[in-house]
Amino acid sequence: MDQGTEAQGTVTHLDEPLVSIVTPTYNRATYLREAVQSVFNQTYANWELIVVDDGSTDCTHTDLRAMKDDRLHIVCLEHCGNPARLRNAGLEHARGEYVAFLDSDDRWFPEKLARQVAHLRAAPRCGWSYTYFEWIGPNGEPVPSPPGTGSDPWSGLIVEGLVTGRACVATPTVLAQRTLMSQIGGFDESLSLCEDYDAFIRMSLQREVALLAAPLCAVRMHAGNTWKGRPPTEVVGCQVRVYEKLLAHPIQGRLRKACEREYALAQVRLAACHRARSEYRRAFGSLWRAFPRRPTLPAWWVALVKTCVRPFMPPVAMRVYRSLRRGL
Repeated sequence: MDQGTEAQGTVTHLDEPLVSIVTPTYNRATYLREAVQSVFNQTYANWELIVVDDGSTDCTHTDLRAMKDDRLHIVCLEHCGNPARLRNAGLEHARGEYVAFLDSDDRWFPEKLARQVAHLRAAPRCGWSYTYFEWIGPNGEPVPSPPGTGSDPWSGLIVEGLVTGRACVATPTVLAQRTLMSQIGGFDESLSLCEDYDAFIRMSLQREVALLAAPLCAVRMHAGNTWKGRPPTEVVGCQVRVYEKLLAHPIQGRLRKACEREYALAQVRLAACHRARSEYRRAFGSLWRAFPRRPTLPAWWVALVKTCVRPFMPPVAMRVYRSLRRGL
């Protein structure tokens, strides 16, 4: 393998795996053990697991070397903190007809691959598949779904569902044809966040998706989630970028209207992030870019008033306002 890559053995029981699983990780040794073990526990055996280590400084590498399975491969990179780059590095080493993605803090249920491979093979019009999932906390305990998480059963052409948030596709639930991932060019490394959401939108523009309506994965919520600790302007800015990319496509009708609305709402949220940092010029810039897309959006006009008034509000008035909002 390439320099900086370590392979633990070779696949001896099969010439080529059918499914290549890509798992990026950074300093998540405890959770990673659970994730890898959930792959080892699969009732379906024709897979390879490619763990891409982003320069971890904990015991990640030692733990991985101790896991004796010819189907496990380790790709070691210098730390970059870019999930898209890590996923693409895994895809470069993938040999399977299908690729699947398992984040290092999540886990699969034992029948996940067996059921999903059979389900996707039975849907020749579809180039990819996803399943339902459950939310768990740091210790594996069940937790409620975060607000705004869509759960409608979308299948087929789901671009509109993805854009509006009514279709919820979690990364660890996805199984896709490797040729489809190549066709869309993998993950966009210019996005520090939302790279999976962006990839799923681009996949849905190319091929239909099959939904296996059963919870076959557990997605973990914890203090070390990738998006936590990032500046809100970065999080929302990546969302804005995803919608900008989609609007650059020749989409029409309801889909374009839906995308324009979500783009405008994301710009309004970005303006709020800038306003909270007293970056009023940038806040006005976000609102200016949103206006042509949805000039009648009520949230836009509310945001405009707040951005105009906020610089002149005394600190005492701001504290009272925030206290009242918290009490609602």
